[in-house]
Amino acid sequence: MKSKYASALAVIAGAIAAALTPPSTLTPSQWAAQKLVLVEGPRAGQLWDPAQAPYICAIIDTVFCGPHTKGTVRKSAQTGFTQGLTAIEGWIAAENPARTLHVLPTTGLALSYNREKLQPAIDATPTLRARIRDLSSRSMVGSSSLYKNFPGGSIAITGANSAAELQARTIKNALCDEIDQWPKDLDGQGSPMAMVDARQIAFHATRDYRKLQGGTPTLKGASLVDKEFEAGDQRYQHLPCPHCGERIRLIFGGYADGASGVGLRFNRAAPYDAHYVAQCCGARIDHWQKEGMIAAALDLPDYGFIAERPELGRHPSWHIDAIASNFTTWDKIAETFVTSGDDPQKLKSFYNHWLGLAYEEKSDAPDWQALYKRREPYAERVIPADALIVTMGVDVQKRGLYVEMVGWTADRRSYTLFASYIQAGTIEKPSDTSDPDDPCWKRLSELHEAPLVDSYGGKRRIDATGIDCRYNAAVVYDWVRRHHGAYAIRTEEGWARAALSAPQLVDFDWRGKRIRKGVQQWKAGSYNLKSRFYAYLNREASIGDDGVVVAPAGFCHFGSFLPEGYFRQITSEYIGQDKAGNRIWKQREEDNHWLDCRVIAMSLAFGAPVFDIGNRPESFWRDLAYERGAPDSVLAPLLRAADAVRVAETPAPAEISVAESEAAPPSATSGWSYSGGSWL
Repeated sequence: MKSKYASALAVIAGAIAAALTPPSTLTPSQWAAQKLVLVEGPRAGQLWDPAQAPYICAIIDTVFCGPHTKGTVRKSAQTGFTQGLTAIEGWIAAENPARTLHVLPTTGLALSYNREKLQPAIDATPTLRARIRDLSSRSMVGSSSLYKNFPGGSIAITGANSAAELQARTIKNALCDEIDQWPKDLDGQGSPMAMVDARQIAFHATRDYRKLQGGTPTLKGASLVDKEFEAGDQRYQHLPCPHCGERIRLIFGGYADGASGVGLRFNRAAPYDAHYVAQCCGARIDHWQKEGMIAAALDLPDYGFIAERPELGRHPSWHIDAIASNFTTWDKIAETFVTSGDDPQKLKSFYNHWLGLAYEEKSDAPDWQALYKRREPYAERVIPADALIVTMGVDVQKRGLYVEMVGWTADRRSYTLFASYIQAGTIEKPSDTSDPDDPCWKRLSELHEAPLVDSYGGKRRIDATGIDCRYNAAVVYDWVRRHHGAYAIRTEEGWARAALSAPQLVDFDWRGKRIRKGVQQWKAGSYNLKSRFYAYLNREASIGDDGVVVAPAGFCHFGSFLPEGYFRQITSEYIGQDKAGNRIWKQREEDNHWLDCRVIAMSLAFGAPVFDIGNRPESFWRDLAYERGAPDSVLAPLLRAADAVRVAETPAPAEISVAESEAAPPSATSGWSYSGGSWL
């Protein structure tokens, strides 16, 4: 019977051959240009072409053939960096065998990388196919999905979420991909990056180890790849201007009619006519000229890169982004920026994935006194003309319910229409919200069902009410079950959560089976919603000489009826760090109930399963305005984001019954130059 193990002669012969093989004179990019066959994209089946991404040549050749032991890449998407990692692995297997570790954020991503990129490249490249041993689960010297074996070395692929794999082997080369997505602390054993570094200690004396780390940055101050880039010598590529020949760094400029005169420029709407205005001579560079500029880097020293911090002791660090990439177009960059608008989450994605920059997030709200002073004298529980959707958020506490009603406009501005605390029981005899028959739940029903008056004489009910079900869940489910348009909301921590995720059934019959049309629980991602809210709180309105008030998209309007306590609570949190260094929301004030109410109201407004106001087309708002009875005179202003918001008189509100436990609006004055009315 044939043995499943390789013969001793073959093993010994392979080891001797590897030892006697002279070191390669080819750099990784030279080897890839001669041998590596691409397996995806428009050039699939062709050899890897350095002219498509000369910056990759600079990175992989410098790290693996230069004097430095470490290199960092801060990058955007669509730059070809992953192909560069595959080229390094092919070069190591074919020309410079050594034990190598490739670490991705998770084991699942490691499997995907092998399945979609590395293994197809091995199969398509004859040199690698002959060099790397076949996949075999039975052979002691064979390869597997996450382990590539070849004479003189190996490549292990793993996830940064596996402490056992990171600590299992001594390695000479380390490839660390998307390091911002790695966990800060792994099973209480410290940083995964520290574990990778420890695997190379045996080579410190000889200094022939190498580590290439990189990824797309996330948030300023929290991004590991951004910190590592700034700790390095900060190399940017400078390409020759096709008009005057002077080398320039391609930068983002913005709208063609904006203040900045150079960089990538484009129109505010399609056709975007994206072009580049050169810093050197002011000439226009069209997109078709970009490819020639990039290819010219092959003939420049260090492929056109110039270090901004070339001091001794700094390791090489490169910045690459989509502006100087052949894998996308300038028009596509313009389109992505324009469609991002003023949405903080979309802008964050644009900065990260297109510009390769860490996004600086405003995590602190303005001082509560500043918000209190800018209150506006519009009527309580009267819907302004441009507020086409109304949601209500409810925070359930032991002794009562905190409630906030919010009106939403087409450009994501918000009006606080009502904010109150509904006490369980009475002042003389407090009760508990765990009692489903407590009067506080009846008063909440009145608020949910009673129609509100709008500024043009109509009446309509609240569109949706969300109730926090983390406390007294059974009572909340019972209330939601009996009210149309009510949602049981469970707020969840974490930056990766959507505004509102798909619901799950929480109603069961006596057999323990879920009731198909029973109550559903919706999960709201509180972290990103708070970030969006605080970004909107920092936006300011301006008043022109002609009396026109200009409020930017997302601006938060507050009525003069709101007390100081409301503003203290909505500004009660900030972004800090936990003991592991993870970014979390922390409280600076004891109470944050109305902030929780706003998060719940926002989850219904911005959640894709419900209203998704951040992504609705103009036709949605036009149809909704007609449905709500808005007059033709206000339709056009309603549909223009960040348009002038004009003052109009509000008709006297109809009689609205308010529960005795809800205080009447306090009399207050405002610094604004008009009295009464809602905002148009």
